[in-house]
Amino acid sequence: MRFNKKGQVEEVPFVLVMIFIIGFLFFFGLYIMNKISGSIAPALEAQAPGAGNIINSVNSFANNAFNGFFLFVIVGLILALLITAFLSFIHPVFLLIFAILLVPTIIVSTTLSNAYEKISGLSEFSSVINNLRILNYIMLHLPYFIAIIGILFLIILFAKTRQNSQTVGVQ
Repeated sequence: MRFNKKGQVEEVPFVLVMIFIIGFLFFFGLYIMNKISGSIAPALEAQAPGAGNIINSVNSFANNAFNGFFLFVIVGLILALLITAFLSFIHPVFLLIFAILLVPTIIVSTTLSNAYEKISGLSEFSSVINNLRILNYIMLHLPYFIAIIGILFLIILFAKTRQNSQTVGVQ
């Protein structure tokens, strides 16, 4: 069975942009949640004893959950990219073009990683950085991750033989 899929050059940059956007959404989402819960908990505690403890426990749970959920989403994106590469059939002539176009993607990932480093280096965000260790590590080492993901994508995309790809599902 041939799915008539074509490998796309923009798949690795798409994963780069998604990692960056999701990382910043989680980063600022946790920052805003911590600020709001920090101001709401004392006010609720004054009106209903014990309500502040509930908000603090939900906040601490969310601090831990954001880290794991970010990793889950990133692994899902990478697996989807690698499955797409496996199911795509493209002529090996395009390997050089894809490899050359991977270099600007890595350069852009370096710029995005530096932007994240500048923003996360502000003292205002130190509590968020302490809670999001996995996100912080991935975002600070984004060029390495994109290079590894891109090389794996190229290997899986171009390592298949043409003979095997045409006989899949034929009896």
